[in-house]
Amino acid sequence: MLKKIDAKKSMSLAMIILLITGLAFPLEELLAQPSQISQEEKDRTKVALETLKQVIEGLKKVREFLSTRDIPSEVLSVLDSAIKNLESVTQILKSTGDLKATEAALKDSSKTQEVLSKKAIREEEKEAERDAMQRAIQRALERADELNEEVSKIENSTLRVKLSKDVEKAKDLLNQASDFLSKGEVNEAAKVLGNARDILGKVNSELNKEKAQEKLANIKKSLKEKITEKISDKISELRKDLAELQDKLLERIAKSPLKKLNEMLQRLEEANKLLDEAEKALKNQEIDAAFSTIGKVEALIKEVKDNLNKIEKFFEKSDEKMMKIINKIEELKKKLQDKALSEEVIAEANKLLDNILSLVEEAQKALEKGEIEEANSILNKAEALINQVEKLISKEKKEKGEIAFNNYQAELEIKGKKIKIEIENEGEEALTILSIKILDKEGKEVIVEWKKDCRITLEKGEELKCEGTGNFKKGQSYQALIDVRKADGSTFQIQLNTHVEESEEEQSKSEEQEEEKPEAEEEEEEEE
Repeated sequence: MLKKIDAKKSMSLAMIILLITGLAFPLEELLAQPSQISQEEKDRTKVALETLKQVIEGLKKVREFLSTRDIPSEVLSVLDSAIKNLESVTQILKSTGDLKATEAALKDSSKTQEVLSKKAIREEEKEAERDAMQRAIQRALERADELNEEVSKIENSTLRVKLSKDVEKAKDLLNQASDFLSKGEVNEAAKVLGNARDILGKVNSELNKEKAQEKLANIKKSLKEKITEKISDKISELRKDLAELQDKLLERIAKSPLKKLNEMLQRLEEANKLLDEAEKALKNQEIDAAFSTIGKVEALIKEVKDNLNKIEKFFEKSDEKMMKIINKIEELKKKLQDKALSEEVIAEANKLLDNILSLVEEAQKALEKGEIEEANSILNKAEALINQVEKLISKEKKEKGEIAFNNYQAELEIKGKKIKIEIENEGEEALTILSIKILDKEGKEVIVEWKKDCRITLEKGEELKCEGTGNFKKGQSYQALIDVRKADGSTFQIQLNTHVEESEEEQSKSEEQEEEKPEAEEEEEEEE
């Protein structure tokens, strides 16, 4: 351990010199007086002798005190010389009584004091250097203890043992430095202190490096724990998704036992097995493997979901198609109640509608069996027959100046000089009447005076009734060309054909004439 210097042994040499100088000062004042022999001089000599005696006794006491302290021998030698010189001065004063005779001895004593003063200054500097080094050694020892405590907390046992040995080696060197310093071997002490500091610096560097690595390892560990927790949560979430998806598949299979649905169910079982593998990998801290496996599971789930959505949409679309066909059957049956249609057309249309209904029932059974393609094919046939029925009705109506389509109905009627056009919008989008032209059988346009402007827009469910008069000839055929624009900007033309019928007035006159004719014939017969 570091040796502590005794406070009693650390008395400053400068203080010693001041003491010696202070004691010798009165003698110098005495010697500075004139040298005439007189009573006054004798008195001064007496005082000087008394003073020298006190100084010598004081120096001896200092000499005795310092001899028991850790003081360089040179200082003691200088004190001895000073005492000896002062004793010589005392003898001179006693034997001669001449103060001048002691001047040379006094000068020698002054020189001795000057030498001692210089030595004291050098010793003071050395003493300050030793104190500084002593503090440096002490601080280094304290730092060694601090490092030793930090080293003891290192998790790496191999490095912990190595650094502990290095710290102990540095402490041994510091104790050696302290020993050298106590012996006054300052240079050796400084050299050993430097070596100890180098070792402690390397220990500190290794310690900081290890701390950084441990901190990084702790961060990695924390991140790994968080990632593990997230993967575990993800596995639980995927388990839940798989269970829900399996329920949906089983529900669909119960309605439609498709082969593809059973294959999809097997894919979900594969996904469950993969999740088992992911949990095992996670338990073994194989993060990358767990991630990879989870990615495969997510891909499988997406694949099954997409396929199931397609099948569900198809069934939904098929159901909508069947419902649309059924509604269309009902709509066409109502149209067949029109008395204007011939019995032949009605009979043929009803027969087709019965076939369509049978096809719908057949498609329903195919869907229940999971025969999707077959059901789709049957529904397409039903739609084709629907179109056929519509064409039958449309053809019959067209001959009578009427026409019916999915998005509108139109009717043309000409009686006598009067013309009437009715258009009803039954579609989902607006229809705008752009123009109406009436042509005779030769294709020439007939001028019509309309009661109102017929160029209007018909919203869904709205109806146009447009009436006018023209120079129509009885028994001739006429055609109406109506240009229409849809909401999307596209245009089409409605064509209506009809024959001119007698107006109600003409028909009434004809009936009256027919009634009057028999009466006239009866009168003629009576006259005969």
